[in-house]
Amino acid sequence: MTSHVRHITVGCADAYTLGTFWSQVLDAPLADDDFPGDPEALLETPGAAILFVQGPDAKTVRNRVHLDIQPQDRTRDEEVERLLALGATLVEDHRKANGRGWAVLADPEGNEFCVECSAAERAALTGTRLPVTADDVTTAVRLAVDTLAGAPADRWDTPAGTLEWTCWETVEHLGDDLFAYAVQLGPRTPPLDREVPYRWTADRQGAPANSVFADRAAGPAGLLATLEASGALLASMARTTPPEVRSY
Repeated sequence: MTSHVRHITVGCADAYTLGTFWSQVLDAPLADDDFPGDPEALLETPGAAILFVQGPDAKTVRNRVHLDIQPQDRTRDEEVERLLALGATLVEDHRKANGRGWAVLADPEGNEFCVECSAAERAALTGTRLPVTADDVTTAVRLAVDTLAGAPADRWDTPAGTLEWTCWETVEHLGDDLFAYAVQLGPRTPPLDREVPYRWTADRQGAPANSVFADRAAGPAGLLATLEASGALLASMARTTPPEVRSY
């Protein structure tokens, strides 16, 4: 078994105040049991949480370890302006017009951190093509779920466009596809010439053959939950599988 990073711990003078600043930076909540005056404040973020711990020592030199921030839904320059408005200060500016470089900011207690372009912004500025990532899978599935959640309740058993499949069967098959792609990466030696041998079957003649089916009694909300769960499975497999691995 290997170890993993559970917390990135930051010494500070006021754990709750600094934690609140970073909560706004990362749009992540502080722990429910954190209150003003507490000696610790925990910020749950993807990957590793950030733990702010009060101590007697004031910051005197530049950080040897710092955080790099990549905005996902705004540009690097927009993010710098937003963080300055939250109380950060600009320390150094190394930004370049082609998306390279970074801005060094400091939080309210002087801890330096950097703001970089997102991969998408850098690709747009340089005219390059981005690889599809686990985050892209998550975003695509969430957009699909959010869109389908507004579908009329009486249309799920009607044909999906020109398909023989119903709308229900089409969404069910989409979730089944996400599941099928995910499990292809599961074996220690992924198969290159065939699918992992789950049993595929159809509920009726002309319907798609699936291995994963949603419970009709759970209704459309349950169907969309299975779609989101299958998407999360594929995203997790893509995130944890070495990038050189290939499968059928």
